Amino acid sequence: MKALVRGLKDEAEMEAIADALEKTNWCRKDAAKMLGISYKALLYKMRQFNLDSGRGARSAARAAKAAQPEVPQDAPAASALRNS
Repeated sequence: MKALVRGLKDEAEMEAIADALEKTNWCRKDAAKMLGISYKALLYKMRQFNLDSGRGARSAARAAKAAQPEVPQDAPAASALRNS
Protein backbone atom coordinates (compact mmCIF):
# COMPACT_ATOMS: atom_id res chain seq x y z
CA MET A 1 0.00 0.00 0.00
CA LYS A 2 2.85 2.37 0.88
CA ALA A 3 4.54 1.74 -2.47
CA LEU A 4 1.32 2.47 -4.35
CA VAL A 5 0.85 5.81 -2.57
CA ARG A 6 4.50 6.73 -3.11
CA GLY A 7 4.21 5.87 -6.81
CA LEU A 8 1.10 8.01 -7.22
CA LYS A 9 2.74 10.89 -5.34
CA ASP A 10 5.85 10.68 -7.51
CA GLU A 11 3.77 10.58 -10.69
CA ALA A 12 1.76 13.65 -9.66
CA GLU A 13 4.95 15.47 -8.65
CA MET A 14 6.63 14.62 -11.95
CA GLU A 15 3.61 15.87 -13.93
CA ALA A 16 3.50 19.11 -11.94
CA ILE A 17 7.22 19.73 -12.53
CA ALA A 18 7.02 18.90 -16.24
CA ASP A 19 3.98 21.17 -16.61
CA ALA A 20 5.72 24.05 -14.80
CA LEU A 21 8.81 23.62 -16.98
CA GLU A 22 6.71 23.68 -20.15
CA LYS A 23 4.75 26.76 -19.00
CA THR A 24 7.96 28.64 -18.20
CA ASN A 25 9.66 27.54 -21.44
CA TRP A 26 12.12 25.48 -19.37
CA CYS A 27 13.19 28.43 -17.23
CA ARG A 28 14.02 26.40 -14.14
CA LYS A 29 14.20 29.42 -11.84
CA ASP A 30 10.67 30.50 -12.78
CA ALA A 31 9.39 26.92 -12.62
CA ALA A 32 10.75 26.54 -9.08
CA LYS A 33 9.07 29.80 -8.08
CA MET A 34 5.78 28.66 -9.65
CA LEU A 35 5.97 25.36 -7.73
CA GLY A 36 6.93 27.04 -4.47
CA ILE A 37 10.17 25.07 -4.08
CA SER A 38 13.81 26.07 -4.11
CA TYR A 39 15.83 26.00 -7.31
CA LYS A 40 18.07 23.27 -5.88
CA ALA A 41 15.05 21.16 -4.94
CA LEU A 42 13.77 21.49 -8.52
CA LEU A 43 17.12 20.39 -9.94
CA TYR A 44 17.15 17.39 -7.57
CA LYS A 45 13.61 16.39 -8.58
CA MET A 46 14.41 16.85 -12.29
CA ARG A 47 17.34 14.45 -11.95
CA GLN A 48 15.24 12.05 -9.87
CA PHE A 49 12.54 11.89 -12.54
CA ASN A 50 14.95 12.15 -15.52
CA LEU A 51 13.29 15.34 -16.69
CA ASP A 52 16.52 17.05 -17.66
CA SER A 53 16.90 14.79 -20.71
CA GLY A 54 13.43 15.58 -22.07
CA ARG A 55 14.36 19.09 -23.06
CA GLY A 56 17.15 17.90 -25.35
CA ALA A 57 14.82 15.66 -27.31
CA ARG A 58 12.28 18.45 -27.75
CA SER A 59 14.99 20.94 -28.71
CA ALA A 60 16.44 18.55 -31.26
CA ALA A 61 13.02 17.97 -32.80
CA ARG A 62 12.37 21.71 -32.90
CA ALA A 63 15.77 22.36 -34.51
CA ALA A 64 15.19 19.66 -37.13
CA LYS A 65 11.81 21.16 -37.98
CA ALA A 66 13.31 24.64 -38.25
CA ALA A 67 16.03 23.35 -40.59
CA GLN A 68 13.46 22.10 -43.11
CA PRO A 69 12.54 24.64 -45.80
CA GLU A 70 8.98 25.87 -45.52
CA VAL A 71 6.80 25.13 -48.53
CA PRO A 72 3.91 27.55 -49.04
CA GLN A 73 0.43 26.03 -49.12
CA ASP A 74 -0.38 27.57 -52.50
CA ALA A 75 2.83 26.40 -54.23
CA PRO A 76 1.05 24.65 -57.16
CA ALA A 77 -1.12 27.72 -57.79
CA ALA A 78 1.89 30.04 -57.75
CA SER A 79 3.77 27.93 -60.30
CA ALA A 80 0.69 27.75 -62.52
CA LEU A 81 0.52 31.55 -62.57
CA ARG A 82 4.16 31.81 -63.57
CA ASN A 83 3.69 29.37 -66.46
CA SER A 84 0.79 31.26 -68.04
